[in-house]
Amino acid sequence: MVFTLVFITYSCSDDDDEIVIPTIESNTTSANVVKTYTSIAISGNVTDNGGETISARGVAWATTPNPTVSDNKTEELSNNFTSEITDLSPNTQYYFRVYATNSAGTVYGTERSFSTLSLAGTTWVYSINAVTSSGNPTGWIAEITFNADGTSFYTEPDSPGVFDYNGTWDLNGSNISVVVDITGSWFPVFNGTISGNNMSGTWEFNGSQTWTAIPK
Repeated sequence: MVFTLVFITYSCSDDDDEIVIPTIESNTTSANVVKTYTSIAISGNVTDNGGETISARGVAWATTPNPTVSDNKTEELSNNFTSEITDLSPNTQYYFRVYATNSAGTVYGTERSFSTLSLAGTTWVYSINAVTSSGNPTGWIAEITFNADGTSFYTEPDSPGVFDYNGTWDLNGSNISVVVDITGSWFPVFNGTISGNNMSGTWEFNGSQTWTAIPK
């Protein structure tokens, strides 16, 4: 009887100390997701540590379904977190799962899928810098509309109808190139990158000049 009592007591103690995988929730939905042209923010919450300290938590993401920490991941310090995932490509679908890890293993939350913003159909305001042939700095404001078929339209609001050009645009990852005038009568090609909700880059006129742009 003494042996049986000791065995039962020991077994109960083991059950009480059992470590299981954590419990985690994904809090980001299509209604509250925050995204730009190159970033998406995903929130999660570890609601139960499974009986042991959480060693890692964050967001796993990929361009294919069911991402794991072996694909891409963020690492957060708090059990209630929001990860801003940057350096994404515009107009691209990504898959996300929040995760948490303890000694029992890694658990993933509900998969979410969101696309970064698309340039198609948007107009951007360009601040264009230049230096004249005499070495004097100058600059002006232009607007470029990005059509869904890959064509673009350039205009200068301060001179409506005077400097209007039809061109093309191309996007490779976050790198963008705009041929301002497809007729070749005006030569600028604006090359640059998109980061968040901003663009910046260079163009050639009396050497390499700079430009920046924001959505209108």
